This record gives sequence, structure tokens and C-alpha cells, in this order.
Amino acid sequence: MKHRMLRSTLLMAGFALASGGALAQTAEPLLLEEIIVTARKRVESLQDAPQAITAFSAADITEARITSIDDVAKLTPGLNYAPLFGPAAATPIIRGSTQTFGAPNVGVFLDGIYLTGKAAMDIALSDLERIEVIKGPQSALYGRNTFAGAINYITKAPQMTMGGEGEVTVGSHGMLEGRASITGPVIADKLALRLGVSHKEFDGYYRSSIDNGRIDFEKSQGAAADALFTPTEALSARLRFSYAKDDSGQPASAVVRANGIPRTVAVALNGGVPVGSPQTYVSELPELGKYLPVNTQRRIAAEPVDYGNRQKTYRTSLALDYDAEAVTLTSITAYNKRDNEYQIDGDNTVCEDSLGCRNFGPPLPTFRPIAFGQSQFATSSEDNTTKDFSQELRVSSPDEGQLRWIVGGFYYWSKVSAVQRSLSPMLPAPPAFGYPLSRLGTEAKSLFASVAYDVTDALTITAEARQEWEDQTYKQRPTVTAGVTAGDASLRNIDLKQDFKFFTPRLIVDYKISDDVMAYANAAKGTKTGGFNTGLRVLESQFTYQEESSWNYEAGLKTTWMGGRATTNLAYFHTDWKDQQVACQNPVSLGGSSTQRTYTCNVGQAVINGIEVDAQMRLTDILTASVGYSWTDANYEKFVDDSLTATLAAGGLPPMNFNGKHLPYVPKNKLFASLKADFELSPGYEMFMRADVNYQSKSYIRADNLAYIGDKTVADFRTGLRLDNGVSVTMFVENAFDDRTPLTAVRFFDSVNFSIPAPLVTGAVGRKAGVTLNYSF
Repeated sequence: MKHRMLRSTLLMAGFALASGGALAQTAEPLLLEEIIVTARKRVESLQDAPQAITAFSAADITEARITSIDDVAKLTPGLNYAPLFGPAAATPIIRGSTQTFGAPNVGVFLDGIYLTGKAAMDIALSDLERIEVIKGPQSALYGRNTFAGAINYITKAPQMTMGGEGEVTVGSHGMLEGRASITGPVIADKLALRLGVSHKEFDGYYRSSIDNGRIDFEKSQGAAADALFTPTEALSARLRFSYAKDDSGQPASAVVRANGIPRTVAVALNGGVPVGSPQTYVSELPELGKYLPVNTQRRIAAEPVDYGNRQKTYRTSLALDYDAEAVTLTSITAYNKRDNEYQIDGDNTVCEDSLGCRNFGPPLPTFRPIAFGQSQFATSSEDNTTKDFSQELRVSSPDEGQLRWIVGGFYYWSKVSAVQRSLSPMLPAPPAFGYPLSRLGTEAKSLFASVAYDVTDALTITAEARQEWEDQTYKQRPTVTAGVTAGDASLRNIDLKQDFKFFTPRLIVDYKISDDVMAYANAAKGTKTGGFNTGLRVLESQFTYQEESSWNYEAGLKTTWMGGRATTNLAYFHTDWKDQQVACQNPVSLGGSSTQRTYTCNVGQAVINGIEVDAQMRLTDILTASVGYSWTDANYEKFVDDSLTATLAAGGLPPMNFNGKHLPYVPKNKLFASLKADFELSPGYEMFMRADVNYQSKSYIRADNLAYIGDKTVADFRTGLRLDNGVSVTMFVENAFDDRTPLTAVRFFDSVNFSIPAPLVTGAVGRKAGVTLNYSF
């Protein structure tokens, strides 16, 4: 790691020196671009918002080639990204508020519209005007599941003047990306349209060692139509429809055991853990080879089945604004539908005679004949459809004046229908087990308000609050799918219902020390709803889990200096987190053998302290530097769990005490540095270069703090040419030094060793390179 950091630093220094020969070629003011945000449901400058926000403009998105939530996280202090079971199950983590089960801790929004569940990460980041990462609880203004913060993607609106853009990218590993958009008036000053399409292909970085098939490939297409109608100066209506089709391979993941010998432990290689615990991995998790023991095509009843995730997403929204001078009325209506199906390797291993897994002998069952044409132990599969509707109404005062206020209401419902099943030909008949047909329903209603009062010209106090009511229902029925009966005895009829009631306030005080310096402090309560545990062999007493809550305290300083050439923003935060929703294990009997099942329970309490620094500076008329750093100390304060005892040793250990242990998936240190140069080569030709280096320290994958992902450093470089006719060409290298430290890992069921859990490691994508051709007018 130190060598990678040294190479990155030296290369960035050389980059700066190489750019130095073109100094002082323009007379434009050396000012940073001002970014306007709507994080508080008002239009304001990023530097005037009294809370920690990282925002990316349209220029930032293009120059840094931000195409995924992973790219956003690399350039945002305090934001991490953990795709625990692939991109479709991506988990953003803000300020150490980690989450692996249940609803997300971070709410994701598109044009202010809440997107349901982890599928929100599947958005193709194209045709965006801005990205806002809002840190700390946002429950007062944003509502449900903004427990740790919110990410808001803002799309480009239709324009009353003609314009458009087209872009094509080709690169290594079969990379092919294209997008195009056009906007313009249909009726002058009254009606404008914006149309856009996008396409993306990536062959994947990893391959199957079994059939050489592609694993982590991606293929997606999307289209959007957007209309802006302004019949009067006071009234505007924006109607938007988008469609996306995504097809991706299964995650590049593999099980890593304590050593290379199935069902055997070498104590010396396993951190001295007793022989009675062959499942415990104690060390830094290794990089994965490029070939993984994962089948990509398997035959079930002679029918070929491609493994991976496929989904279609439809989004429709209508935003109305009416300016009545004294107040502004706003309505946002949205309806979304997502059809998803996935089928993935359920064991991430290959079963061959050489491994001795045809017949373990008592007490494990004999491997079933390969009647399904499979060489694996287990397959995980699901078909689901998600529908949701939301309606927000709010009334707001003008942005000027000593007293400013917002009052509103919000209504939301979602319905998720799913057929879930697993196949395991090694188990005694029937060879299918898993979840049956299920229906999950959610209905939420809330009222919210925000009042800001200027006590003096420098001092402002803002109070916000939301009252929310939420009802949840769950129905489960056994079913028959593809001629295979889900025959486990625990698959019974289930009808569940629960409701929640929350009050989430926030108080903000900000003081303008000068025109360029603002100090602020705030206190906010965050709450996240509970839910249902409906997995195989979950006890009735574990069917539900309750809400979790936190109090977050933040103090910060926002400064603009050197006449607008530089900004430095500092923030300190402290979070008290109680009734934490964590993963617990329940010992069960499956196929005649003892194993464990994971469910969500409320047993944890945690304390998080952190510091964030975000700085930018125009060094010269061509050079701009950015630096971001976050230190996050996230530890369990009260977490005693006897359900995890079996994962450390066989026999009677006392309940495990995790007090003082670091929360999983939270690196203590995270740093990025960027340097970019723009200079004129000759009239009509402008050259640009950019270097980004991102570092994060190690992070644990479980509460026991035994296995961990090592520190990683990723460097990206770009250079290109812009012409004054709107054409630009960019060459880029991402992960230039080929850091393949695992992307993430999670505790998993090791099917080769059957009842023994082991880390499931997801590999990082190695070095990629490509060229982008862009034309805009």
C-alpha cells in the first residue's frame, strides 16, 4: 500500500509540474464554481447551507467520469459503499451508520422522489445536473429511511433553447457505453422537451474456472422523456418518464475458508483459533484470482439457465409549482414499478470428487445424484415485482425575509410480490427449500414543517420536525414453482402486521462570522422502521424486529477565502445509536444436520464520533486541487449476543461481548486528493488533465473484528482535448495501479463444509482503460 501511495503522490506531483508550463494564459477571475443545492427543499448555495453536504455539478460528473455510486463514494468524505451481494444489493454507508440487513440506512432520491429499497442503486447515472450527498439524519424533511443521510440525484430539466449531447466510450474488458440527449422548445416559452437514451456494456473482469463463462458482466439500456410546461410565469409542470433494462452477471464472489483443506483447520494458519472452530477466519481477506469456482450456466431439468440479475424499471413523476407571491405551492407525484429476477450460485463453490464432497459420511447426507445436471450444492433464485406510489404536498414562504417556513404532508405506499426458492441436490428429497410466495405491503403518512428565523443579520435558528405513521403487512404462502415443491416443514402460512409511529425533530443554529465564514451546529433525531424476518426456520418470536433510532450532534465551519479561490469545510459529529438492527444467528436443523440461519434483531447500541474535511482551491488559472478526509470512530457500546458463540468455537462459550468493537464496513480513515488542469494549447483547442487518488484504511466484516478487508488505494487518471466546436476526446485509466483488494465481504454459509460459516469475498475490478468521444451543442 505504501508503494502505491508513493507512486500516486509522485505521479500527481509530476502531473502538476507538467502543467506548469502553460500558466497565466487566461485573464478570467480565479473563482471556484458556485454549486447550488436544494438539500433543505430550498434553493441555496452549498456554502450557505448549515449542514455537511458534498455536491457534484454536471461538470464534476463529466470530468471525474462519475458513472456509479462507487464513483460518488470515492470522492465523498464519510461515504462508503458496500455491494454485499452485487450492485443490485448495494449498501451506501454514511458516517459509520453501517447496515447489512433490513431497510437501508441511507435514503436515495431521484429529483426529490424516494426510491424504494436497495434497488435504488441501480440508476444509470446519465443526464444528471447534480448529485447531492447529505450527511446525518434527514428524517425531519425527507422522512422514511434517511436515518444516516440521503443521496439525491437531480436530472437535467428541459430547456427553452435547443441543445444536445452525444457520447461514446470504448475500453478494455469489452467496455462500450453510449448516451445521447436532446432538448428544445415545442412551443416557445411554454413547452419544452428533453429526450435521452443510454446504453452500457461491460464483459466483466472475472471468469468462471468451471466453464470460463463471464461472471460480473453488465449490460443495460435506458430511455427518458421529460416535458416542462410553463403556461404562465407563476405555474410550471414537469412530467418525466424513464425506462431502464438491466442484465448483469452474478457477483464475482467466492468463499474463503480458514485454510485450503476442506473441513480441517491448521491452527498455526488460523490465528491460533482452536481446532473446534474450522469456520473462523482470522486475518486480512485475500485478493481473489481472476478465475472463480462459480458456474455461469447450469441445467435444471434439461433447461439452460443463465445466472445473474435481470430487471426492468419504469418511473413516472409529475412536479407542479405555483408561485402565488406570498407562498409557493409544490406537488410531487410519483409511481414506480420494477420487475426483477435473479438466479445465482448459492454456494460459490464447485463440488468435485477430488474435494471428497460426494459423500461426507455421517452425520452429513450423501450427495444426491446429479439429476439436475448441476455440479453445485445450492442455487438461490427469486422473481419479484415492486410497485410504489408517493405524493408530497408542501407550502413554502419566499426565500427572502426574516421568517421563512415550509409546511407539508407526504403519503407513500409500496407493494412487493416475490417468489423465492433455493435448490440443493445434495439434500434429501425434496431438493428444494427456501421462501415461498410472499406479499409485503407498506403504507406511510407524515406531516412535516421547517421554520427559520433570523435573530440578527448574522444569527439564524431553524427548527424542523416530522410526525410519521407507518403500517406494514406481510403474507406468506407455500407454492409450487417449476415443478419443484418447496417442501420444508417450516414453510407455513404466515400473516403478520405491525405499525410504527415516529416524531423526528432537528434544531439548527448558524452564525455568519463574516461574509465568507459561517459556523453552525445542529442536533437531529433519526429513526428507521422495523420489519419482518421471514427466512427459513425463523422462530415465531423472531418474525418481527423493531425500529432503531439515533441522536446526531454536529458542529461545523464553512469558509470561503482568497477572494473566492478556495473553500474549506470542517465538520465534527457525534452519534448515539440505540436499538440497533444487527444480524443474529439462530441454530436450526436442515436436511438432518445442524446449521445456522441469520435474522435481524434489535440488540446493539453504538457510539460514533467523526471528523470531516472538504477543501478546494484554484491554485493557478489552470490548476485546481481538491482534498477530502474523514476520520470515523464507530464502536459498539452495548452488544452482547450469544447467538454468535457457535461461530467461534464448538462447545459452551459464554455469550459474546462486542463492547468496544468497531462497526463492520467502516474504515476509520478515508482520504482523497484530486488535481486537474485546463489550459489552451492554441486558439480553439483546450487540453485538460485530471488525477484522482482515493485511500481508505481497513474495515472489519463482522462485529467480532476478526476477518477484515485491508487498506486500499485506487488512482484514476484522465487527459483529453476540447475543441471550440463542442467536440472533446478523453483518454482514461481507472485503478491505474491495479489494486485488487476485495471490494467487500460478508459472513456466508459454506456449503462444501455444510454447517460451517465462512467469509464470502467479492473481488474488486482491476485496471480499466478507455477512450470517450463527446459532442455537445
